[in-house]
Amino acid sequence: MKKRILSCLMALALWLTLLPATALAAPTHQTHPICGKTCSHTGSSGTQTHPDNAFENAKWLTSSYGKLSVEKSPELSTGELLPDDKNDANCVLLEAGDEPGYYYLSTVENYNDNGYVRSYKTIKIKGNVTICLNGMQIEKVVDNTGSVGPVFEVPAGSTLTLTDCTGNGGNGGNGRIVCNESSNGSGVYVNGGTLNLYSGQITKSYGQKGTGSNSSNKYGGGVYVNNGGTFNMYGGAITGNHANYGGGVYVKSGTFNMYGGDITRNSASYGGGAGVYVEKNGNFIMKNTASVTGNTIGYGSTAGYGGGVYVNGTFEMHNDASVKDNTANNSNGSSGGGVYVNGGTFKMHNNASVSGNKTKNNSNGTLNGAGVYVNGGEFEMNDTASITGNTATGNKKGDNGDGGGVYVNSGTFNMNGSASITKNNAAAKSYGGGVFVNRGTFNMTGGAIGGTNVGDANTAYNGGGVYMWGGTFNMSGTTSIKSNIGNGVCVSNGVTFTVSGAPTVTGNTKEGAASNVFLAGNAYITIGNFDLNGNANSIGVTKKEGVNNGVIAESVSTDCSGKFFSDDTPRHKVEYNKTTQQLVLTKSSAPTEHTHIWTYKANEATITATCTGKGNCDFNKDGGSVTINPPANLTQGSNGKTATVTVSDNWKGPAVNKITYWECVGGSDTYTNLNDVVPTKVGKYKASITVEKQTAFVVYEILASAPGKQEQDALHLASTKDTLAVGETLTLKVTGGSTYGAVTYRITGGTGTAKIEGNVLTAEKAGTVTVTATMDGNETFNDVTSGSLTITITENTGGTTPSQPGGSSSGGSGSYDSNPIIKTETKNNPDGSTTKTETRKDGSVTQTTTGKDGSTGTVKTDKNGKTEMNAKLSDKAVEDAKKSGEPVKAPVEVEASRNSGTAPTVKVELPKNAGKTEVEIPVSNAKPGTVAVLVHADGTEEILKASVPTENGIRLTVDGSATVKIIDNSKDFVDTRNHWAREEINFVSARELVNGMSATRYAPDATATRAQLWTILARQSDANLSGGANWYEKAQLWSKDKGISDGTNPGATITRAQMVTMLWRTMGQPAATDKVSFADVPAGSYYAQAVAWAVEGGITQGVGGDRFDPNATCTRAQIAAFLARSMK
Repeated sequence: MKKRILSCLMALALWLTLLPATALAAPTHQTHPICGKTCSHTGSSGTQTHPDNAFENAKWLTSSYGKLSVEKSPELSTGELLPDDKNDANCVLLEAGDEPGYYYLSTVENYNDNGYVRSYKTIKIKGNVTICLNGMQIEKVVDNTGSVGPVFEVPAGSTLTLTDCTGNGGNGGNGRIVCNESSNGSGVYVNGGTLNLYSGQITKSYGQKGTGSNSSNKYGGGVYVNNGGTFNMYGGAITGNHANYGGGVYVKSGTFNMYGGDITRNSASYGGGAGVYVEKNGNFIMKNTASVTGNTIGYGSTAGYGGGVYVNGTFEMHNDASVKDNTANNSNGSSGGGVYVNGGTFKMHNNASVSGNKTKNNSNGTLNGAGVYVNGGEFEMNDTASITGNTATGNKKGDNGDGGGVYVNSGTFNMNGSASITKNNAAAKSYGGGVFVNRGTFNMTGGAIGGTNVGDANTAYNGGGVYMWGGTFNMSGTTSIKSNIGNGVCVSNGVTFTVSGAPTVTGNTKEGAASNVFLAGNAYITIGNFDLNGNANSIGVTKKEGVNNGVIAESVSTDCSGKFFSDDTPRHKVEYNKTTQQLVLTKSSAPTEHTHIWTYKANEATITATCTGKGNCDFNKDGGSVTINPPANLTQGSNGKTATVTVSDNWKGPAVNKITYWECVGGSDTYTNLNDVVPTKVGKYKASITVEKQTAFVVYEILASAPGKQEQDALHLASTKDTLAVGETLTLKVTGGSTYGAVTYRITGGTGTAKIEGNVLTAEKAGTVTVTATMDGNETFNDVTSGSLTITITENTGGTTPSQPGGSSSGGSGSYDSNPIIKTETKNNPDGSTTKTETRKDGSVTQTTTGKDGSTGTVKTDKNGKTEMNAKLSDKAVEDAKKSGEPVKAPVEVEASRNSGTAPTVKVELPKNAGKTEVEIPVSNAKPGTVAVLVHADGTEEILKASVPTENGIRLTVDGSATVKIIDNSKDFVDTRNHWAREEINFVSARELVNGMSATRYAPDATATRAQLWTILARQSDANLSGGANWYEKAQLWSKDKGISDGTNPGATITRAQMVTMLWRTMGQPAATDKVSFADVPAGSYYAQAVAWAVEGGITQGVGGDRFDPNATCTRAQIAAFLARSMK
């Protein structure tokens, strides 16, 4: 008998060593995403409930041999088994009743179910149920009855909320929902109900089995949404799932709102949508920083579509949502590495991005549209949305990889606002690095394809920017296609390419030579209804000599030849034939009179090109320049610090495609070539470019992410006694350390129970407790923690009344103020005010100034230098200011910061019933780009567009009270640093009234359209511009409603007369005291009163010579100047 017992014990020991780590390890609990508190339900007694009131009476879900029961504690007991669903033998019911039901997964190691909570049947939700996964795993498996289906089913009228108190990090926490492959089910089947996911993982699930002819396929590995259901994802992760369609999520019918979290590392064997698959009646909306990343279409019997998302319904991206690093990888061909649109609608808004996606295989299939593939339906880019860094790698022959960024097979692609398509690549022998149009329509009314920096280039064998194989391409507004490799636009026979407004196609190359718009065969350019009103020489053209007599455009009613130039100037030039109404590439009349001989000269960071050929040079011998710039961010991080190259529009040299990096060694000026490695570490570096043996360079240093800190002196912990009875107290104290910072005491272990308040420990339960102390660090020192101190608690025998339980040996904490005031100073100021300064041990300072008018200003600066201020203005101060017509001056002074996190915060308080009052906050470093940012009660921030820098600070209007941050929001565009309108541009761009063309470029001398001006004026008036059929529709309707404009001709450029008139109307049409005096402004003209008002208000002085030049095109710089002066 003893031998049998011993054998059993040995077998049990061996079995325990083989259990999964997740079954043995106690989870580390973090902040709960619903209640925002830290969980404490880690004990085995079941008495330690979740601190959120909603979980006070929560029950526990446990299982034994695949049968679920609801318990009052996490241990297995005699709780009730979940009842079977009478209508479905494969389901059990989890019912909430009339009130919402709250549950935890059991933490008890249940060896009958392999240490997990396990169910042989699908758990059907009835009512409103919330489950905390509690760091554990719940899984659906198949028993000998063969019951198949998902882990959870949420029918119509029911709601399931999932959360996990063990974390909301990169993998969503430790809690998991798993549906075994043989179960033929998703993690969660949303069958008309609502699923809310806050944290935790839905993983290793394989999808719902299809019906009828689709019975061999599986759909929605992680989540399946059907019958009008709703899935709201706030956090967590859907990861490691697999299906034929929709590896992560399949939306058959209903809505998937993704507000956060990650859909990652899911796969689909073929079909589509490795991350998310959206059917015709489905909707998918991404917001905030939600991401679909790292998903893969695998090998299968048919081609794979949509490595990230497959869209047959509706898909919208907002805010900073991203679809990145997904792959369509199928032996029979794949399309849409990021997104595949098949007859549905896909819209990108705000800063949404599709990046780093790929199409690839090792066979001979086609691999098109690495970023987005449009096969019918509609794709739209708005605002500053971006498609960048996607790659169509091609098949094993290196071809059939077209459309690195976007491939339009049919349907419509609309590109608006300041959207960008950059750094995308077609395969080595393929076409359309940025965009490939096979059929359908591409409307480009805004944004840029490529850019001024060499690093922004899209690349292809032909059509580096855009390749038009078929269909229609309409390019209008102030759009640009620049610096792409393999032509800017390649137009094939029979394709319609229409230009209007002020488009730019310059700086593009093919095999090192200029090649902007390449017209193949008999292809033409069509001049649109709005004509061309951009800069001269803004579109370069190439056409093979002798083809169709050099005709590049037909049916041209007016001479616009000056807007074009030949890519091989001066051998050819663009001329207008009035008789035939054609634009023609003709040979120059005397091509031998001048031959360009370009020579290059480097001066520090810039290489300039100069023509040294004899005779008159068409370009006045100026061949432009290229400049190498240091990285924008010089703080050490995981990403390489890449330098950029700026190329002028008139650059006549070869494309600059390579940047060489050098590292300074030994603290000298000796540099070592890094052989194409981009620097990441702290140090001194040089980046260089070379053109025809001329080398330009820039030297820069990468700085540490944070200055190195010292360790404090050792911290020693002691107490007034080492033994006490239940109900008694003792005092904790420390010696040592270096900062005199606040000290926090924590109970880190033991068998007893105590609580700490301040530095006083109160005993609650007999046993031992282990205590440690931590002293806060500062800008010089790290935090320091003491060694542990063990205190013994005995039973109370002397009648002392114990304190009520409230702490635990795993979580008690407290602090006390060891930072007293060490110095107080009071001084009288020359203006009659008094300032009191209090300094504490840790260096923090509180300064209070009381003015003679009764106003007070308090400035609190903590040990880390962060400043908070309070300005309480008196009745007398407000009354005096209003009488004088001046703003009331706050009795504090701040220094504006570039960083919102460290910016000074000022709370301004007005007397009761003061009404709206202009207040001036003194700012020591005020500039045009300085803004006041209103901090709302919920913590959100809003730039106050009407806050205006003054000579001594910043002026704003306050009603009652307001908390504001003072921020230097200057954009410092590289192309405005020496511009006459630099200050005005900084003023309007800092207030986000007018955006730059990119983060570093404003384009001050470019023109603007009527639609863009409507949008600018609407922003100034705080109009709601969300929604609309396109980027400008809401502004267009606003301008018509307010009488600002008639709303016609959105793509036409703005004249100076139109600009000043619309601005005058926006300001309420104020009357001017004097009449206009310009010779070219008739008294009866529609703009006469507006011009008079603008002159009287100092908004304009005309162009000189008694002229206003009303019909001249208004540049972006002039718009900024008019707007800024009107607001000041």
